[in-house]
Amino acid sequence: MNCTNCQSELPLGAHICPSCGFPVSVNIQREDLYFSRLASFAPDSLIRKVRAAPYLTKERRNVTAIMTTIANDTEIDNKIPKKERVEIFNDLLDLIAKRVYEYEGAIAKLWKNTALAFFGAPISHEDDPLRAVHTASLILKDIDSLNQKLKTAYDLVIQMKIVLNTGPILIGNIKPNLKFDFQSLNGAIECIDLAIAAEIPKSRVVLFDDTYQFIRSFVKGRKLEPVFCEDSRELLNLWQVDQIIDRRSSLHRSPISHTTSMIGRKKELDSLLELSETVLAGLGRVGLILGEPGIGKSRLILEWKRLMQSQNITAPIRWIESHSLAFGQEFAYHLLKDLLRAALEITTTTPDSRAKGMSEAVFMEDICLGDENLQLYLAHLLEFDLTEQEEVQVHLLQAQELRNKYLQSVQTLFRCLSNQQPLIIVLEDLQWADASSVDLLIDLLSLTTSSPILFCLVSRQERDSIGWNLIKAARERIGLRLTELKLENLSEDESQSFVEQLINTKEIPEIIRTAVLNKSEGNPYFIEELINMLINEGVLQKKGEKVIVSTKIDQARIPDSLQGLLTARIDRLPEDARLTLRIASVIGRYFPEKVIALVMKEHAPGVNLLTQLNILESLQILSVAEVKPALTYKFHHILMHEAAYHSIVETDRIDLHRSVGLALEDLYPEQKERLAPQLAHHFLITNDTKKAYQYLDLAGHASMDAFATAEAEVYFARAITQTTDPEQLAHLYIDLGEARAQQGNHRQAVHAWNKAIDYLERFNDPDRLARTYARSARSAWWGYTPQYSLEICLRGMKAIEGAKESPDIAYLIHETGRAYFFNDQPDKARAFSEQSLEMAQRLGAAEVQAEALATIGVLPTTSPEQAVEALEKAVKISEENDLFGSASRAYINLALVVDNLGKVRLARDYRMRAIQLGRKIGGLSEELLLYRAIARASIWLADFQDAEIRLSKSEQLIQQTETHLSESGLTQSYLKGNLLRLKGDFNQAIEIFTELISHSRQLGAEQQLIDAHRALTEAILEPYLLGDPNHSALDLDIALKMLETAQTKSADETNYSQIGSLCLKSDIYTSKKDFANARLALMEAEEAYRAHPNMSDQVRILHANARIEAGEKNYQEAIVLLTELDRMLEKMEGRWWRARVWLELGEIHLQRNDPEDVDQAQNYFRDSLAEFLSMGVNYYPDIITEKLRQVKHLSRAHAIAHRKISEEMVQAGRIQHSLIPTQSPVIDGYDINGTLLPARETSGDFYDFIKLDDGKLGIVIADVGDKGAGAALYMAMSRTLIRTYARESRMSPEHVLHELNRRILIDTEFGIFLTVVFGILDPEQGTFTYVNAGHNPPILLSQKNDQIELTELKKTGSLVGIFPENTWEEKTITIHSGDVLILYTDGITEAQNEDDEFFGIERFVKTLKDNFSPSAEDLRNCILEDVQAFTGTSPRLDDITLVVIAKHLNHS
Repeated sequence: MNCTNCQSELPLGAHICPSCGFPVSVNIQREDLYFSRLASFAPDSLIRKVRAAPYLTKERRNVTAIMTTIANDTEIDNKIPKKERVEIFNDLLDLIAKRVYEYEGAIAKLWKNTALAFFGAPISHEDDPLRAVHTASLILKDIDSLNQKLKTAYDLVIQMKIVLNTGPILIGNIKPNLKFDFQSLNGAIECIDLAIAAEIPKSRVVLFDDTYQFIRSFVKGRKLEPVFCEDSRELLNLWQVDQIIDRRSSLHRSPISHTTSMIGRKKELDSLLELSETVLAGLGRVGLILGEPGIGKSRLILEWKRLMQSQNITAPIRWIESHSLAFGQEFAYHLLKDLLRAALEITTTTPDSRAKGMSEAVFMEDICLGDENLQLYLAHLLEFDLTEQEEVQVHLLQAQELRNKYLQSVQTLFRCLSNQQPLIIVLEDLQWADASSVDLLIDLLSLTTSSPILFCLVSRQERDSIGWNLIKAARERIGLRLTELKLENLSEDESQSFVEQLINTKEIPEIIRTAVLNKSEGNPYFIEELINMLINEGVLQKKGEKVIVSTKIDQARIPDSLQGLLTARIDRLPEDARLTLRIASVIGRYFPEKVIALVMKEHAPGVNLLTQLNILESLQILSVAEVKPALTYKFHHILMHEAAYHSIVETDRIDLHRSVGLALEDLYPEQKERLAPQLAHHFLITNDTKKAYQYLDLAGHASMDAFATAEAEVYFARAITQTTDPEQLAHLYIDLGEARAQQGNHRQAVHAWNKAIDYLERFNDPDRLARTYARSARSAWWGYTPQYSLEICLRGMKAIEGAKESPDIAYLIHETGRAYFFNDQPDKARAFSEQSLEMAQRLGAAEVQAEALATIGVLPTTSPEQAVEALEKAVKISEENDLFGSASRAYINLALVVDNLGKVRLARDYRMRAIQLGRKIGGLSEELLLYRAIARASIWLADFQDAEIRLSKSEQLIQQTETHLSESGLTQSYLKGNLLRLKGDFNQAIEIFTELISHSRQLGAEQQLIDAHRALTEAILEPYLLGDPNHSALDLDIALKMLETAQTKSADETNYSQIGSLCLKSDIYTSKKDFANARLALMEAEEAYRAHPNMSDQVRILHANARIEAGEKNYQEAIVLLTELDRMLEKMEGRWWRARVWLELGEIHLQRNDPEDVDQAQNYFRDSLAEFLSMGVNYYPDIITEKLRQVKHLSRAHAIAHRKISEEMVQAGRIQHSLIPTQSPVIDGYDINGTLLPARETSGDFYDFIKLDDGKLGIVIADVGDKGAGAALYMAMSRTLIRTYARESRMSPEHVLHELNRRILIDTEFGIFLTVVFGILDPEQGTFTYVNAGHNPPILLSQKNDQIELTELKKTGSLVGIFPENTWEEKTITIHSGDVLILYTDGITEAQNEDDEFFGIERFVKTLKDNFSPSAEDLRNCILEDVQAFTGTSPRLDDITLVVIAKHLNHS
């Protein structure tokens, strides 16, 4: 076959003529049809670009070519019928075309089973090679999906070869179907045929070296076998792509030229580098960079990043950047989404399946405890496509719960990433951040306490911006871990240096230097723009190494401000470009090409949009932000965007906003909810109140659904200003109240709901009216007082008189009952609650049923059993119906009930569950109470770290939350003081309680005042009770007076406070030896307890009673009471109090001082000391240590006695050691060696050599199953018996063990046993006859053909000393010349090193093989050395006994 262009003969399979570079011709008519069909897949934006671009005939272009061909076409032809085959090939071609056009490439040529595409012609991009690789990779993924169907239908898959190369072509005219002629130059395309014909990997992307060099920093690949090119007579390198590194191109560039070095920021840069080193060391930090626009914040970040990447860091930091959009406040979570995409290294163009897979892969690095579906919520936040089941799972959540799932997912993601490597997270342009992102980011800052993460916050100093809340939170919460950097203007010298760099010369004309420095005031961006202006106007020109002023400079034309400079630059633009820029500025800093195109049709129909965009791009005013999902441009700098926008006269601006709003409606009819904030923004400016109301309302509800309640509040409030319709206003005020309540702004919520009630009373809608009254009453309870809440309920009940039954009516009735409960009217509370419950049961209203049961469960007239039953039923109804708020309240009340039953941990668990559920409804005030209750429980459980965490969280909530509980801070202080008291810091606790008393008096908080007095009394009394010499009896008088003062403050003292105060009074009188008054106080406490019994008060009374008995020296009675108290506290999990009781038990035993009391006291003191130390408590360990010193002299006699026993044990060890052979027997032809290394003074192991008649030798190795003196005695007896029986009547080994077993069972108690190997060596016959009674199998080593073979002498029976009828099988082995027999105890194989690893049989065998020797002594030494090397400094835990028997070579 010949080329139709040059007539040269074509190689077999060629697609490009190697002689002329023209493509091999095909059926032109059919190809045109294919191109016309494939062109339909090209996006409109691509078609417009192609048609607008100027092309010259035979224009030279550098392109990256992709050739795809089916490698197994013959197999496909054989297996698939022609009709189906054509359909498959068409589908394949379609998916190739879609991917090529998606990345703005072009289909260049089609052959049978082969397609050629170009990137760089007819549209060129700076990253065409990278686009081509991405396209090829996606084509393979698409083919994978197609192959799944083919595998099922035909049992085959399409195998593709895909090859890329980069080189020059000549491009011809472009036809309407996007087909064009081309000619390959320099063999760029022809050589692809060589690779296709070679044995290259199938279904892989293969690159020639030219393409690989362009993109090697973006891919991971491996080198393949090169192909030989005949024409050039050279080898061409090929590469296989294994992975594409998705490096996220920044959408934000520094306005200052990157080619200049940074001026004047060394101090700030050093601070940032120091922060980097801190994070590398594993510590979290927060950095804050503040500065005015154009001051160089982004450039500083860029320089910091460059230096970090240039340094040789052994553990590199991962860099993650995110940016707020100029109009980002309108979009919920926009900053957070951008941050997540950066963290996952995905873009908005990344296919959902791949992006979701990447997030799941990250989570798999560190399994998410508690919820394995956290990646689902991350996917939902990033708007990935979800399955129907996943959508249902997400939509079941309330807004608050979804927000918390987002937070948990994001926290887990960054924790996982930081586990892999330290993170630097840069958040730029915070002044434009949205409220939802800021809300979550504030909570994310806490990661710096436990993870190596550096958050770098970058912002203008706009204190009224939403993003400033994140900066405030960082300052308040991070403390010393925060580093602040404020960028100032450059100095005059620094400004001059910058100008010198910009124009690349030090020869700056004085007039220019003065003009620029005076006008710019040191702002780097201003300086750069001034220099650009002077160059563009021809004022500055380069002549060799000098810059000259070519024309006279008009000082008046140099703007006085940066804004003026930018406006002047806009004014100098060509008219069409200026108009395009201004229209774009109305759309936003980022604007889709198709939106501006539609607006331009109306306002500038004769202007060529693409031409103007190209002009603005070339001037670096605009740049392409992204290509997918739609071509989008952006302003190069936000200040240019602002200048362009403000340069439009107001009437034109209003008209443009109207056009942009209409364009968005027309272009995105299915995305109105997503675009609602933008649409509302545009129509607000145009004063189109109808549309503004419509989109503000829509934006508000969309924000509520995403728990962006702060944004929702703004939208609803704005919508209210856009309508006068009462119905619309009623629903808007209801929604506004809900948005405020979910933020914890309850007073403002009440105000909104009262407004809604004013409008609702105009309509005949009792249900909505009842619901609104009820919601308002609940917020009034939180934000004002219980009394005001009841007033609202009663107004509501009057307003709905005569209304039919409904769930909303029942809801208000219950809320009224609840209000009565909190106003101390339990009878009315029960009546209304039961009425609402009955109505709800008739109507099937689950929510009201659950609420009513939750209230009934805590009424004082409800018994504990009835309360638990009612509350568990409330929980069941709530959770079955996903009523998270009701379930939360039921759990809270259930916790109160079980708390009184002494089940503190269970109550804490219920409250934790209540927090989880409460977050689903945004109950911030409720969450505050729960955190404090959990802190109280954690204090009781001595989980002090958790208590501190909960108190810290409640402190944060107090700052954030508006609540009627004005004593919130008082309760917080009370808990902090108690925590400090229990941790032994009495001085600080007393200081807090003293201050608490003062504040309680100021606020008139009677109950807090009583609690504070009692707590202060406890803090003063405790050191005295502990015998602290720094506290005297005067402290008791002070404490008693304070307690009595507190009791007179209120006649309504709660049962808990009354019993606590009375028990404290009893303790004080006991300490004063006034036992009569102590018992009177205790009797009062017992009487109060009988009225309302609970375990906590029972514990107090029992403790006070025990102290009285101890004070009266009734020690045994006190011990009995305290022992009972200890059991109760164990059941209630009161760790701290148990340790305190042990301390008192120790003191009582010490005071009684009976002979057995010293050890008892010491044990109690030690247990108490260990427990206090484990809890991290101060003071008490010092007190107990002193008590132990007192015990020490009492136990000295015991120590002396013990020493005598130890000395006797050493002597016993010497005697026992004398029973072990001191010399090994000498037998002709044999080398025998034995050793015993005891672990203690005495040993349970032994070995022995027994000389028998006829030159035979009895050999014993044994291990007694016990330690200490008993084992030593047992060993001596066993050795004697074995020697005796072995020498009598020439007994066989089996008979010897039989007699040994019999005698042991007769003479000793059951329980001690013996493992033993006893054998008889017959040197003449070379045999060893033995029995193995449960001992480690001896090992016989034989050397054959330079290989060491091992034979184990297995057990032949069970242990000695267990069963009377035991028998052992006798066995005989032959020991050949050169063989070695090893007998050992488990002290060798069970020797342990510092990591608690055993030496083990495998190491033992290796030692034997590696050190095989005919010398018994050498082999023994090698074994012991290896064991010692393994164990190191670890103590020997067991005896080591070893016997080695080696038969000399050539001995028979």
